[in-house]
Amino acid sequence: MERKDILSALEIAKMVCNIEEDGIGFYKAAGETSSEPDVESLFSGLALKELEHLTTFRNIYAKLDARMGGNQNAAEVLFDDQITAYLKVLAEGVIFPKGDEAEKWFSVHKDIKEAVHFAINVEKHSILLYSEIATFNVFANSQTIIRNIMEEEKSHLVILNNMLHRLSRP
Repeated sequence: MERKDILSALEIAKMVCNIEEDGIGFYKAAGETSSEPDVESLFSGLALKELEHLTTFRNIYAKLDARMGGNQNAAEVLFDDQITAYLKVLAEGVIFPKGDEAEKWFSVHKDIKEAVHFAINVEKHSILLYSEIATFNVFANSQTIIRNIMEEEKSHLVILNNMLHRLSRP
């Protein structure tokens, strides 16, 4: 496998930052779309939590970048082709609409229950991705941070599931 097909820890950190940024946009758009104050509050709260995660991952990225001295080919932070392929597949499952696409998504998908279902699936993929990042020790010395974020993502899943049940009641 060529170098361009192998991920470094820095590239994985950037990938995770992008996922969190997309989550912020999706949850903000969801909150703005809802006419129900409690649903709007739920999504706004989730956007704030994703912003906290983004800040954490940006800090990890900055520390990795400083440690690597800008050298993305540093051997200590490259992952073999199997791990790279696996993490890429997991990351592909964590797809919130990007940037302005979130607003467009809600112009097509008007049912807030559909948005909650969608968010539940993305959160599940996020948990799996972060679990594997912790397992492979992608961000050296950051397993506790990653596990804390995973626990928060799990709580998002429960919150969203509870909202879905509430919205499904007659």
